[in-house]
Amino acid sequence: MKIIALFLTIFAVSSFALPIVLEENVHRNAVADSVFTIRFESNLPFWQAHNFFVRTKIGGLVYDGDFNTRFIAYFGDSIGGQHLNFVASAFLDNKAVHGQMLDWVKPGKGHDTNERVSIDMYRIMLNFTPNEHILIGMGKDYYNWGPSQLGGLMLSDYNMGFVGLYQQYKLAGFTIRGLATQLSSSNWGARTTPTPEHRFFSAGRIEYYRERWGMALSQSMIYAGQNRSFEIPYLIPVFPYHYVQISSWRYGNNGENSAGGVDAYVNFLDKNLELYGEFFVDDIQGDTDERSQSVQNALAFVAGTKFNIPNIAYGFFEAGQINSFVYNHIAGYSMKFLNKDAFIASPLGPDNQLFWGKLGHDFKNIPLKAELYGWLLRQGERDINYNIKEEIGWFQGTRSHNIPFGNVKRETATWASAIYEHKHNTFELYGGVSVTETEKISGSKKANPFIGFSLNAAIGIGWDKK
Repeated sequence: MKIIALFLTIFAVSSFALPIVLEENVHRNAVADSVFTIRFESNLPFWQAHNFFVRTKIGGLVYDGDFNTRFIAYFGDSIGGQHLNFVASAFLDNKAVHGQMLDWVKPGKGHDTNERVSIDMYRIMLNFTPNEHILIGMGKDYYNWGPSQLGGLMLSDYNMGFVGLYQQYKLAGFTIRGLATQLSSSNWGARTTPTPEHRFFSAGRIEYYRERWGMALSQSMIYAGQNRSFEIPYLIPVFPYHYVQISSWRYGNNGENSAGGVDAYVNFLDKNLELYGEFFVDDIQGDTDERSQSVQNALAFVAGTKFNIPNIAYGFFEAGQINSFVYNHIAGYSMKFLNKDAFIASPLGPDNQLFWGKLGHDFKNIPLKAELYGWLLRQGERDINYNIKEEIGWFQGTRSHNIPFGNVKRETATWASAIYEHKHNTFELYGGVSVTETEKISGSKKANPFIGFSLNAAIGIGWDKK
């Protein structure tokens, strides 16, 4: 038995990938990379409304003895009018992964991590702005709420985006945001379920941001049921979703799962130092009886700081924990924070602790940046696919369990990066080492040095009036 356990442990450790932030993320790269723009002149309104762009990213990585290459090409166009704006963007990716980027692939059992060459739309959005206070958008886009560097605890952009209705209202210094979308149906195509459970996700957020400080309150609701569709209360961003859940006699806790969150930031030293935090509540055991108080609260938090020492260094440090049962639910898959096997919120998932940061220097005389990263991830056994219903016998009494739970897998990594930029085209060279192990199990440690590069070349094309 010890030999089998050791074999399984080593196999699990060897399955560790690179740190999440080194894995390709189509949307984040597309937004962050600048575009070198060529402007033409034309008197035709048709051309003046268009702004085309083409971007390519070529990369290579040596890791665990293998050399992996990556090629991504982005294509997009935005058409702007007086009150209407249309944005459409697509990509060609030689190693696209279902859930993280692909939107059209049918979900499989568990995580479908097969890489494939694919062309997919990553944004197609029609926005209506009748005035400076109102924006109504319909289509597919990405949303990240909260100050966390890795991704928001309620809504992040480490996925393929969401197709739905987006709302934004500005009033008396407040910004109200709302998202309503349909998720992948539960048991999609299963023969035993000819009528699948349809799943929906709604989120609302109220921000009060100022130059020196700011805070925001957020709420979300996942609701599901056979023949269920969009419901009016969950289309209103400021409607208290939890009240709807507790007052519902039909679905209750097994068909609706609400969550809430708060985040804030404060700036010091002429905005060269920022402290921020994010807190997420999936479920709190509020009853005073022994059974309730023995169950672990489903909470998550992140705290961090961003800093800039002019002409010397810049960077951030961030630490956070997602408790064991966050994003999971006793009702099963229909209530999980998943869409097509990808995270709706933080890409860490439940039962994790993370500490990471960056220290960088910008050379002013030449277009070069040097950055150093550190990463520590402690990962327990209760991931997003943890089936609480099957393990209900020992779900009680979990408050005394450690977080992360069970055999904790540890990933420690450090890497350095040099980035050269010329006319908004960048070349990056990075290298480091990743060490993975299962804590308290000898012989499970494995070190993997890695080195990689990426080249981003981008061009934008637009027309101005002669």
